[in-house]
Amino acid sequence: MWMRVFWAILVMVVSVSISCAPSETDPIAFSRDYEVWVMSPDGSDQVKLVSGFSQAPQWVGPERNRILYVTSEDRRQADISSIDVTTHTITRLTTHAENDVDPVPVLGGTKVVYCADRGPYQIQMVDIDGTDNTVLASRGNYERYPSASPDGQRIAFSRRVEGLVVLDLNNRIEQQIVDCDDLGEYDEIRRSSWSPDGSRIALFGESSYATAVFVVRPSGEDLHMVVDTVFNVPVLTWSPDSESILVTKVEAEKSAGLVRVNVESGELEKLTWRSLEDGYDVWPAYSPSGKQIAFCRGTRDSTDLWIMDANGGNQKLIAENAFSPCW
Repeated sequence: MWMRVFWAILVMVVSVSISCAPSETDPIAFSRDYEVWVMSPDGSDQVKLVSGFSQAPQWVGPERNRILYVTSEDRRQADISSIDVTTHTITRLTTHAENDVDPVPVLGGTKVVYCADRGPYQIQMVDIDGTDNTVLASRGNYERYPSASPDGQRIAFSRRVEGLVVLDLNNRIEQQIVDCDDLGEYDEIRRSSWSPDGSRIALFGESSYATAVFVVRPSGEDLHMVVDTVFNVPVLTWSPDSESILVTKVEAEKSAGLVRVNVESGELEKLTWRSLEDGYDVWPAYSPSGKQIAFCRGTRDSTDLWIMDANGGNQKLIAENAFSPCW
């Protein structure tokens, strides 16, 4: 039961990994008590930036001077905001009566794509200052989970029953690159994530009883499964060299841990491994160089942020009562 409660929280705040500036000393943004914080990678200099029910922070643009996040003043209806990390000026990007979630910076951080609940879910885009809101995809078929290409010129999103769609933000041309029928027993596509070099897209295929990760080219070619029986928190991260992914894998519903999976060979390396009775490790985030990994360690009593070397060594607690790291 405790894992189901934690999953209910995570599904509200999960966000797509984005690239960060290439420095090991760059701060990590994270959530604590549903507030937005930042800290140094060693866990020092922890600073609260946003109070209230705010979560899922992610850095915007190569300058990393702004953080995008989801906020909910009444804990029922969600909007999207950003904060300038220098001036602490907050900008509300959406103010609709229904939920706006899953924000993704695009086009060099000048705009934000997000999922808008307007009866059926749809994909919309807004300027980073909250102006010029535009509907990108609205066919009344539960369009969700946008992710952005590294150059910010294209997005991928899931369209229920149909599959995974890639949309060019410049000419607004759509291309369905994966059909749900192509995934066999996995009849629904959840979140997706572009590789840092833009050559592949990883996606979660889900059935009523299992979840797996597939990889496909943005053209729709070379679709294949890379790892099955993954944890039902759909968060993964690509290695900086675009050769592997980090994701949480489960074995026999008894143990789980973070694994590194080569997307070509399927070769799997366990980095952490624990009994599910003791907890689980999820939400990995590579450092910009790929030498370290921040991750979320959940137990019955708490959810904390840890850091480790890329080979799984030197695991260290850096922040208590914290989750959703973005490096």
